[in-house]
Amino acid sequence: NFIKGLRNGSYSMNRMFDYPIENAWVTNNFESLNTVKAVMAKNNIQTTRLSFEKHEKLFDVQILKKNNKSTGSIKIKSSNPILSQQEKYGYYGNARVTYFCLCEYVKKKKLCRSIEAITSCGKLEYEKNPEKYIEEVLGFKNPKVLIKKIKVQSIFEYNGFRMMLTGKTNDRLQFGFATQLILSAEDEGYIKQISNFVEKSKKDKNLIKAEKFTIISKEKNLIIYDNILQKLKNTIFKETPQDYCSKLENGRDVFMQLSLFNQCYVLSQILGGLHCDTSTCDLSLINGIKGDFGLRISKNYYPNKDIKSFKIIYQSVTGLFEQEVDLLCEDSKNMKPRKRK
Repeated sequence: NFIKGLRNGSYSMNRMFDYPIENAWVTNNFESLNTVKAVMAKNNIQTTRLSFEKHEKLFDVQILKKNNKSTGSIKIKSSNPILSQQEKYGYYGNARVTYFCLCEYVKKKKLCRSIEAITSCGKLEYEKNPEKYIEEVLGFKNPKVLIKKIKVQSIFEYNGFRMMLTGKTNDRLQFGFATQLILSAEDEGYIKQISNFVEKSKKDKNLIKAEKFTIISKEKNLIIYDNILQKLKNTIFKETPQDYCSKLENGRDVFMQLSLFNQCYVLSQILGGLHCDTSTCDLSLINGIKGDFGLRISKNYYPNKDIKSFKIIYQSVTGLFEQEVDLLCEDSKNMKPRKRK
């Protein structure tokens, strides 16, 4: 009953820590509670993520027609010269990526570099002879594999902004945020109220009309919106591959005209899109699009004048030690992990 009460909101944990527990909790002058609050208020917590090889199904089992578009294609039966004709009999789509590699090649007399996906189906063939696989399967002439394996969720630094590699779509690499948005404690408290309002309103539509959350107002919502906008404009977030700042600037006037609930919904979507994962958000209410705030760059990243610096960051398990590889260095022989300064 106690657990059920916590779930439905009939019980509160606000007074749970008002009572002392010997050798565990001190209530005198809120000593223990103040210690916990001081630790929780820190925003310099060191976090790391595990980079890994993906092991899942090889591809979608549904055979696609010859004209159907897919992010990856696998022959129905490569050993059969008839069934291997994709233009005639179709193929399996969405070949799954297990990891990536960095290769260098010459295209139209220019030196190019790209981060290529290695599928689960092609993994064994690639590991036998990486250069041969890149040349025969991907079609590059005289390629050189500079980094044989780049695992999923590896950390990249793009113009100083950190993000983690999560996958690919056609010729574009997908990343998730690896840089945490930091707001004031006051803003965090207000955002928590917004999240509660949005979640409870989904279950009880009457809350939207009743506006029982009196702490929430349009004026405060606009302050939060502007604070987030300033973070995207004046901090390291301005270096993201996509220009999120202009999207929020263009939608500000529309945001001001929205209802209280819709304003809270948009704010929750923006904050969700800035999570340190692969989350996207729905900005359609401020003339944006669904699935916005995704981090994507072309796999053919070199040469590109817009990229000032591009590095892979290798972290120790604790995150206390780091090495970096400069992916823009002119001489590929110098593309080796170096201790980060």
